[in-house]
Amino acid sequence: PSLFLGWCGGPNYWFWEASSVWFEKLMIEKGDYCSKTLSDYSGKFMLNGLWNADNSATGNAQDHGYGASMYLGYLINGYGNNPKIVGKIWKNIKNGDSLSTSIKKH
Repeated sequence: PSLFLGWCGGPNYWFWEASSVWFEKLMIEKGDYCSKTLSDYSGKFMLNGLWNADNSATGNAQDHGYGASMYLGYLINGYGNNPKIVGKIWKNIKNGDSLSTSIKKH
């Protein structure tokens, strides 16, 4: 039960989607792989920025999350190509931090 920290809506919904799309690329293990959902929504996401999921040009928080998966790649690369940063963010959310606080800690 504690795994579902924001599923089907809620303040972390876009981050669920971002994590899923990012993880898909990690599991495919092809350097040039780009999810169709990412390619469909990345341009609109870039117009909005990270924290505007509720009023996203992509249409909704779920689609905003698809584009936001690019941010996870950026964050991981900024921390020495360490994908564990995503798990640390989710752990902080599980422990009661907001998404923004969890990201700012890293």
